[in-house]
Amino acid sequence: MNKKEQINKVIEKASEEIKPLIPEAYELVIEVQGYEFSNNAIPIIIQTAGWLSNKKRVPADTTIVSHSSPEQYIRTEKLIETIEPEISEIRIELYGKTEPLFPQDIDKALEWLKKRAKEEADFMRKKVNKFANEKFTLEREIKTKLKKFSDLTLRECSMSIEGNPSLPIPYRVGKRYRGTDYIFLWPGTSLALLEGRTGFISQRKNFEHRALIIYVLTGIKPLSVAYKIKRSISYGFEFFIPPRKGEFDNLYRKMLREHFTSPGYRLTEFHKELYRIVKEKGGVPEIGIVKYWKDIMRIVNEKYPGRYKNWRAPRNVYQTIMKRLQE
Repeated sequence: MNKKEQINKVIEKASEEIKPLIPEAYELVIEVQGYEFSNNAIPIIIQTAGWLSNKKRVPADTTIVSHSSPEQYIRTEKLIETIEPEISEIRIELYGKTEPLFPQDIDKALEWLKKRAKEEADFMRKKVNKFANEKFTLEREIKTKLKKFSDLTLRECSMSIEGNPSLPIPYRVGKRYRGTDYIFLWPGTSLALLEGRTGFISQRKNFEHRALIIYVLTGIKPLSVAYKIKRSISYGFEFFIPPRKGEFDNLYRKMLREHFTSPGYRLTEFHKELYRIVKEKGGVPEIGIVKYWKDIMRIVNEKYPGRYKNWRAPRNVYQTIMKRLQE
């Protein structure tokens, strides 16, 4: 039975909704994860197709509201500066240079990722298949010993094999990227390293994982959001009796005030612009401070006439920005 016949056999048993995804699920299960096609593999392929259907569907009842502001722009810029050395290392390990491989082009980046994953899967599958007989014999021995151990301890024991990692990537809905798709990987490959390294940065710095992957390949900067509000069945509060009039509004405002806004000085569009100017001038130098801030004052006054009359004023505002970011 050839590949096309195997796929058709699975399609015959699948529901209408997931039939279009069976070829992709077949690729994931048989060619990427290394299963042998059999009657036992068919339900796995169908289950994978259902999983793909759920992942690619953008839920209509869920909305993510991301807080973005001048302050968050500055925070993001500062965070990107801190991760840039790690991003450069990842790029060198992945394709040998520190610059983005596909500047500002998400489509080409995704095409490259899928092609690279297929090439690495083919190589790893051939490598594993070289030891197929040895693997089968060893697996049988382990299962026999586990069965004996289960009988002696009166506890159920089984062999568990770690699954393949998956790389989250943007999923196009019409002309926009809205959902999340996944590329299955082989452990130990360069893309598995990309998944692990960017995932670790994502957890530490509050960047979305798929946005970091795109940043590595395209240079399109991710946004580190201050908070997210997810609208689903419930969020934040759960009432078992109807709240009194105005009670929910008061609690909601209190929640936002205490958990989603920082106290103190709030940054504005002007602070965002001042931060950008200082960054373009190479940051605050260790020497020549007065000359530097006089130059910054001149640039600011060209855009905001009469804003400053003393070089200390923009310096103090910039120091306020830096202090605000430490809160």
